[in-house]
Amino acid sequence: MRVPEPLSRRARDRRDVPPPPPRGLSRSCKGIEILGSLNSAAQIVVDRFEGGGFLPMLNTAISQEVQCVKGSFLDDCPWADGDVIFANSTCFDDELMEGMSEEAACLSPGAYFITFTKGLSSDKFEVLERKRYKMSWGPATVFIHRRLNEDGGRRRASSKRSPTPTSSD
Repeated sequence: MRVPEPLSRRARDRRDVPPPPPRGLSRSCKGIEILGSLNSAAQIVVDRFEGGGFLPMLNTAISQEVQCVKGSFLDDCPWADGDVIFANSTCFDDELMEGMSEEAACLSPGAYFITFTKGLSSDKFEVLERKRYKMSWGPATVFIHRRLNEDGGRRRASSKRSPTPTSSD
């Protein structure tokens, strides 16, 4: 069985892949979970990722960091510097969704925020897509939001797509 080359080598040989970012930049994935049992399960996945030989297949020009934080995403761990945020918000109550929406308003223009079942209530975001998908627990509507510029405009002039309303969960 042939083992694939590391992504960084393949990326250098392809014209459609942008060059690696300047040295010193990093990519990180941070999971925030308030329930101890789910945080422990996530840490097991991180340990397998880091120890399972996956890191050599990634772009080594950029440091790769994965971490799990046990706590509240509203109180214990800042995430306003994120570029892509995901919240499995199906069971979040209105107060939690409102707090998350307020915190999300601090994200930089162009950042993406993906939620399940319920969308953000901030007018600082546009909904790029709202679509129902089958999940392991049943159907859920996936919302893909993008942070608008401070003036309320879109990041790129070519992004004139408006969401098509679908039924809510």
